[in-house]
Amino acid sequence: MPDELTMPALEEGTWALSPDPHATLVDVVRAVASADSVAGIAYTTAGARAITSVAGGRLHSSEGDVELATVYEMRLWMTSVTHNSEILAREWRWVNGSGSAEITVRKTSNTQEDATPCWYRNNAYLQHGATLPGNPLTMTSIEVFTEQEYGNTVFVDEVMTGKWG
Repeated sequence: MPDELTMPALEEGTWALSPDPHATLVDVVRAVASADSVAGIAYTTAGARAITSVAGGRLHSSEGDVELATVYEMRLWMTSVTHNSEILAREWRWVNGSGSAEITVRKTSNTQEDATPCWYRNNAYLQHGATLPGNPLTMTSIEVFTEQEYGNTVFVDEVMTGKWG
């Protein structure tokens, strides 16, 4: 029986990376608008903003709407993924001048052509300002590992799944 200090076992899945070097921030915000529940972080010229939702072509944060013209880097992810879903995690990333990438982690049964076999595990971190035991706010994620040359398993990505507390 594992104790609470034991890392969870790796499970088989697939990992897909879909880059778009020409995508603008507006393109990504439009693409994400169809997702059910989204959270993220936008790095702006006025500081980092915790994104709580995307709607109407706007990024909404706990401090109000984020002016898109001030954003130079952004990560948005689905928070409504359930363990019964084929999709385990989905994240959109954008960097000014470099375009975007959509990352999706799925259970093994996926037959998506551009997907790479991977190993994954659930993870969680204490959020900034959280303290145990009084304020145990965590951010959840899926860690992704792939097999490399000679069968070595290496960490390749971490796709966020949680909400800001």
